[in-house]
Amino acid sequence: MNKDVRLIQPRNFEITEFIEDYTRLIKTDEVPPSDDFLQGMVADAAAQAMDGQFIIWVDDNTIDDEPKEFIFNLLEDTVIYMGVD
Repeated sequence: MNKDVRLIQPRNFEITEFIEDYTRLIKTDEVPPSDDFLQGMVADAAAQAMDGQFIIWVDDNTIDDEPKEFIFNLLEDTVIYMGVD
């Protein structure tokens, strides 16, 4: 577990496109999650990852009923969203 991920500054979360993709692809009952909630979800996933790539997998409540893998890179002090598969 990467315990230092909680020390990553919010400006080092390059996840704007993730927020857009998530709200576009996941059913949210007409109330989209806040940016802070999604950043927290990414931080929790990153905390369990080692340096390198990690994935947030969503298999229910997707717009097209197909599972989604949101892919990120964790580089020392930065989380970068790579895209969705």
